Amino acid sequence: MRLYAERISYRYPEAAAEVLSDVSFAMENTEMNILVGPSGCGKTTLGRILAGYQRPSAGNVFLDERPLPRKGYCPVQMVWQHPEMAVNPRVKMQKVLDEGNADEHTIRGLGIEKDWCGRYPQELSGGELQRFCIARAIGKGTRFLIADEISVMLDPITQSQIWTFLLKELKEREIGLILISHDPCLITYLKGRYSMKMIAMPELSGHTVG
Repeated sequence: MRLYAERISYRYPEAAAEVLSDVSFAMENTEMNILVGPSGCGKTTLGRILAGYQRPSAGNVFLDERPLPRKGYCPVQMVWQHPEMAVNPRVKMQKVLDEGNADEHTIRGLGIEKDWCGRYPQELSGGELQRFCIARAIGKGTRFLIADEISVMLDPITQSQIWTFLLKELKEREIGLILISHDPCLITYLKGRYSMKMIAMPELSGHTVG
């Protein structure tokens, strides 16, 4: 499957200038990319548009030449830096897993304990909650994952455990990855162990990368 953004532009209502201008980008679901650039350059905004959470001011996003689906499960999923903002505080965590049809293999691989599933989001730590968000995002219908600073709240050992499982899982299931991170240590660690391409945001303006 191919994910393709064609000449995307976006301006926030309160902003004087566009945060994204004429951005094009393409990748296959077998690729892993690291999206880098300074704060405020539009990395998260592009991720939100690619996952269908935000509509561009101009341009289009396609999956195999078709627009992103507006209803039902989207094959492009995004995990955020702040998991507490991505779950309903009124539902128990088992429902979060059910939303993505997470299987036992994924639940075990991410270190999710059974007794956590009966709790509410506010009864878990940020790291525990993020494991649920990751499990939900890599459901059976997912073909691309956008990971925006997803392990910044985790200690180094837990980061290593989660990324080791996640990248192995994505590769085996042919789920494409767009990693957004400001952490040079994490980027160096992942690049040294996996075949990942670095893409700088300035490269995306005016022509297609991918």
